[in-house]
Amino acid sequence: MDPVTIVTGCVSILGTIAKLSTLISGFVRNFRDARTDLDLVRLDLTSLSSVLELVEGDVKEYGQKALPDTLARKIHGIVQNCDAVLSKIIEVLEESGGMMDGIKWAMGKKEKVLDLKASLEAHKMSLELAL
Repeated sequence: MDPVTIVTGCVSILGTIAKLSTLISGFVRNFRDARTDLDLVRLDLTSLSSVLELVEGDVKEYGQKALPDTLARKIHGIVQNCDAVLSKIIEVLEESGGMMDGIKWAMGKKEKVLDLKASLEAHKMSLELAL
């Protein structure tokens, strides 16, 4: 697997994490009751960022020697899955915007975000194990 593909994926997710962090900040300003739940998501985002930065750094420094091809493919798949989960979280939070934030949050958006958070955490743990 080409190391550039993994680095590009990591950089892309780091950008998505920045976007999601900004979105979470705005959402929490409008609906403070979501703060506790979304702080847990932010914590996972910070942890995921650290892992991605390690992967990116290792691949940049060592190139193809950094990872066996099989492991590189698995990491690339995990990175793609993380990106998909982050995009879904963004989608849920953007759907929850407007005057009805609290009602939408309480009526199911919270559970969706927490389910996605659990999925993101599993992917993060897989990346940590791969390292």
